[in-house]
Amino acid sequence: MKNIIIVIALVSAQLAIAQAKKKKPSSTMDKLKTTIKNLPATLPANIPSIATKLSEGDIASGLKEALNVGTDITVKNLSAPDGYFGNAILKILLPAEAQAKVATLKSVVGQDNYNKFIKSYEDDVIKSLNRAAEDAATTAAPIVKNAITGMTIVDAKNILMGQDTAATNYLRGKTFNGLVDAYTPKINASLDKPFVMNKSTNALYNDFVGAYNKMFENSVTSTLISGYNMFASEKVERMPNTTLGEYATRRALNGLFLKVKDEEKIIRTDINARTSDILKKVFDKKNWPF
Repeated sequence: MKNIIIVIALVSAQLAIAQAKKKKPSSTMDKLKTTIKNLPATLPANIPSIATKLSEGDIASGLKEALNVGTDITVKNLSAPDGYFGNAILKILLPAEAQAKVATLKSVVGQDNYNKFIKSYEDDVIKSLNRAAEDAATTAAPIVKNAITGMTIVDAKNILMGQDTAATNYLRGKTFNGLVDAYTPKINASLDKPFVMNKSTNALYNDFVGAYNKMFENSVTSTLISGYNMFASEKVERMPNTTLGEYATRRALNGLFLKVKDEEKIIRTDINARTSDILKKVFDKKNWPF
């Protein structure tokens, strides 16, 4: 009887051990399932995401989007009052040929005589030139954006990884002359509008040229000019009455491109300026190199 009890006890112990061994894997699996269940829905911010591979097409689209966004912001700013006139870098002055003649005349007749007879005419022309550029800027966006859309970007990766203004530089190099042709009619229309003294910019420039050339007839200044011209190799000359259209167009576009460069820099360096998915994708350096 005693032996039977011992055998039963041994068998029971072995069954208990076997049952425990069977439960171990199940317990481990339960723990794994619980761990997975408790994982957060999103990875913590300090864990880097796997980079998204950029195609050449993605990069070109991102560069064009940056240029389009930069153009929209630039046009909005430049078409506002003092967009050109209030910016010392962008402000449009007299054409270089006129500036050279003015500088020579001033040196001969003196600043006081220049201020008395001509300065107010010059000031009116400069102010009106810039008002015309600001007025024409309202029409610039579709012209520039059409050029961006039609532009084929070659070697987009190097442009993306280049300097902070590489895309704008590329756009200017590929489209500037065509933009001059497309934008000149808009500038010419603005030059014919009365922004200052109820006169158009072209009319004010005619007045300025007339005032300048009258210095050759003024009893005081004409004597100074004649005496100077007798001995000088670089003489004081009359000013021709030229048109301002192409000059104003090129200066206005120069200012526009300078501001688009600034906007491109911001998009490249400020994540908050990347307002679309393609900008976020292309200008996120975690997606570089390719």
